[in-house]
Amino acid sequence: MFAVIAVLLLSPAPQDAGQDCPIERAQYVLRAMPTITAQFHAVPRTDQWRSGYAMEMRFEETGRRYWWLPDPGGSADNPGFYFTRGPGSAVTDNLGRLDFFGFDSDYTMLASIPVAGEPAPAHFLLYNMRAAYWYGTPGDRREDAGPRSLFDFAACAAPDKSPPAVEMPEMP
Repeated sequence: MFAVIAVLLLSPAPQDAGQDCPIERAQYVLRAMPTITAQFHAVPRTDQWRSGYAMEMRFEETGRRYWWLPDPGGSADNPGFYFTRGPGSAVTDNLGRLDFFGFDSDYTMLASIPVAGEPAPAHFLLYNMRAAYWYGTPGDRREDAGPRSLFDFAACAAPDKSPPAVEMPEMP
């Protein structure tokens, strides 16, 4: 825990990181393993999935992609992402839910997970990412998600010309 806090305090980001980029166009790099990236895409809103975007996580070393839908956390105030299927997904994966903690460029924790149109956080932490990828993928497809799960804002992509086809299952 203290190591995470030390990393947060010792690695400042540019003051305006993510401020001018809506979440559905944001791109991030995993600080501990830059070969793992997260890119957000606009998707249709549904009654259960109201945020209007999906997160695509790419593992460059294996070439695999994983898709996630944001969950505001409800009355528990515990935002996160639920695994879903999207372009390039493996049918056998079942990664569950990742807990999300967003931060501005001063590492002040954000009160909620953004919705489409709102500014992207400068950084975000997916608390249980390592365990989800290690135990949620079959033994012959284990993913090493690195020792830490802190992502840094990297770029703002152009708007998607056609949203990816992401499954919108019933919310668990």
